[in-house]
Amino acid sequence: MTEPTNIKVMVRVRPVLEIDNPALQSTCLKTGSNYISLQVNTGGSKVFTFDRVLGTDTTQAEVFDEVDPLLDHALDGLHATIFCYGQTGSGKTHTMEGFDYGVNEATGKLKVLLSTPKEKHGIIPRAIERIYAKINERMANNSHIRYKINCSYMQLYNEKVFDLLNPGNSLKASQKRGPGGDPGLRIRWRKNDQFYVENLFVFECDNASQVRELFEMGVKNKSMGSHQMNLASSRSHSLFTLHINSWDPDTPDCVIKSELTLVDLAGSEKLSLLAKRPSAQLLQESVDINTSLLALGKVIS
Repeated sequence: MTEPTNIKVMVRVRPVLEIDNPALQSTCLKTGSNYISLQVNTGGSKVFTFDRVLGTDTTQAEVFDEVDPLLDHALDGLHATIFCYGQTGSGKTHTMEGFDYGVNEATGKLKVLLSTPKEKHGIIPRAIERIYAKINERMANNSHIRYKINCSYMQLYNEKVFDLLNPGNSLKASQKRGPGGDPGLRIRWRKNDQFYVENLFVFECDNASQVRELFEMGVKNKSMGSHQMNLASSRSHSLFTLHINSWDPDTPDCVIKSELTLVDLAGSEKLSLLAKRPSAQLLQESVDINTSLLALGKVIS
């Protein structure tokens, strides 16, 4: 019998794309419900097992169904986190957000297409809709429970924290201030063993539409870029958090607080694959991304 754990690992295998090496089209990889079998050069194979493996034909809705129980955990008063980790171009932002990206003809910069069809939407937009549906169902069936949700959205770019919902503290505002910009928001520690981001905007929301509006505003402020491996590459780690308060109306002073944090990590990178002549900005971004992912790996292990 395996020991219970608070961390579960689910692998999503994306289809081979046109930009990939044609040699990858061969059937060197096989998947099952909880394993991946990979052929190696020696002619044998290596098998890796996980809590769940989703094949190349898995839809966005099916991916969300796998993580849906975590929303109930958060509503029950437990902290829960969903994050995507992987190489750049592996589909993390597609899985978490699901929006298409295009190029602004006037500026040449990437822009998010919020009109992306709903069937393409990822975990975060679906979680926003589903959690309010669950709240309404719970309150309709139990007169002794009430909920209030606040939300925040931040990104970690080049080892600095920026508020995606505060135009005055966004990365764009920092860059306009000239060389050096500002140090970003400070990470503080409370006596109850909790870390928090000082001066981060937290908005109270009454319904899913309000949360969705804030999420879309934050997505527009994210740091995105293009390189040889990905047209729309996240250049920062972004954390969208739903702060959940629940209480019994008969004892309103006894409030249970929990958080559901939805994270789109920037991908691990090999600089030589990103560009033939990488810019200083791309070089710095790549170094900082890999450094922070290494630190995350050490924390988990």
